[in-house]
Amino acid sequence: MQLAADLLVDSMLTILDVTHAQEAKTVARAWLARFGDAAAEASPEQLLQFVLLLAAAGHQEAEGWLTKVNRAHPNPAPGLDALAHAVWAAYHFNRGSVGLALEHNRLARQAVSVAAGQGPLFPMLTELPIQEAGAHLLAGDLPAAAAALQHGTPPLSAPIVDEFRSPVTEAWVAFLHGDLVSAEAALDRAAGAAAEHGAVAHGVGQIIANLAGAGIHLERREHQTAVAMLTAARAAARINGRPALQAMVDTWIARLATAQGDRAGALASLAQARLALAAPDDRVRAQFALEEFRIALALEPAEASALIPQLPDNTASRLLQARLHVLRREWAKAEQILEEVEPGTIRERVEWGVLRSLAAQAPDLTRAHGYLRTALALASPHRYLATIIGQGPGITALLHSLPAGPDLKPYVDELSVRAEAVAASSNGPARQPPGGVLSDRELTVLRLLASRLTTTEIAGALFISANTLKSHMKSIYRKLDVNSRADAVREGQAHGLF
Repeated sequence: MQLAADLLVDSMLTILDVTHAQEAKTVARAWLARFGDAAAEASPEQLLQFVLLLAAAGHQEAEGWLTKVNRAHPNPAPGLDALAHAVWAAYHFNRGSVGLALEHNRLARQAVSVAAGQGPLFPMLTELPIQEAGAHLLAGDLPAAAAALQHGTPPLSAPIVDEFRSPVTEAWVAFLHGDLVSAEAALDRAAGAAAEHGAVAHGVGQIIANLAGAGIHLERREHQTAVAMLTAARAAARINGRPALQAMVDTWIARLATAQGDRAGALASLAQARLALAAPDDRVRAQFALEEFRIALALEPAEASALIPQLPDNTASRLLQARLHVLRREWAKAEQILEEVEPGTIRERVEWGVLRSLAAQAPDLTRAHGYLRTALALASPHRYLATIIGQGPGITALLHSLPAGPDLKPYVDELSVRAEAVAASSNGPARQPPGGVLSDRELTVLRLLASRLTTTEIAGALFISANTLKSHMKSIYRKLDVNSRADAVREGQAHGLF
């Protein structure tokens, strides 16, 4: 068992990724059961490196071991203090408790500063800025995430973190900010670093790189490439074992399903994202509500209003609410919201400009053109497509009527063609089974039945009782003419339902 400990610790100290997360956690549990109590007193640093495997998976048993270390060492040396707080932060982050994660992350960075020059520190501490940025992103605080990546952890350095994981995280934040030019450039540079350092496909860096790449392809409406990258990210996140990563990936799979017009698939993926986090705090729950609102807005606007009380009070939320009023042609209400919004990111400024142009087009076409021209000038270098043509009705007419100079005309022409294609396209309904048409809720349940979730977890994700879930399943089985979950999944796939 001690040999297993040495091997695992060496793996964590070198690549900070474990090839087989489930097997590693099994070994870690066995080691903790045999040596943990004694190690809490005599070798807390080694114990914490095993606990990290459980903490990074959000397992509650990690909390017990962390508490034992705290009690055994009430006044720890700075190096131990930094490691303990970093593991606490990983634990809370991967449960969705953003406030606690950020506080422990802050204390870990503070301890690193104090410990500088007092002996070796653990390499995993170099990932504190990435972990802090991830926590802010779960809470929807993009500016704070960008700032976190600038903190650094001097005097610590790890080449794979400095040259690959941090740059791809910066690319992800740049994409979310709307700076697709910087995001693409960073991803290109990081690809070389990934090969140089032998980054594994299921490592944090590669998963985030796939997320950023998929997001860019979604913006360009290149759905097939986005599907491939998100499929790879989902498989890798399951191997990696970090719930926070799984939640991020599933959220973006929901975005992809929304872009493809698949409401049931989007809701199913969002439900899995929610389930990944065992203890999400209010800010994280509000972000999930925002994603659900985004799905409703795109695919079932009549249901969007009911979700508004759950939304966070931020710019992204207000822009989406303004879009709802645009969809309803409630121009004055949309303008009232937009006049009070101060967009910060490139993406928000583009969305704000397009929405203002749509809201102004009926009373004042000249003013509408002014807003749209400013938005397109900002979007053009990044080749925004989905963000422009997905804002609301009337965008095609506005683009056709817009007087554009030579610098902007090629971009306007491309947007016009794309907008016309979207308006004219019709994917048609999925091939429904002969036993009856499945409702949206039944389609969502069927997609979750295809996952590894238990029926209890599915009911929890959908906020329904076990009996209600059983009723849905009976209806699905009847309509598909099957008698088991596995057969229902196979029939659903045969009928193109997912």
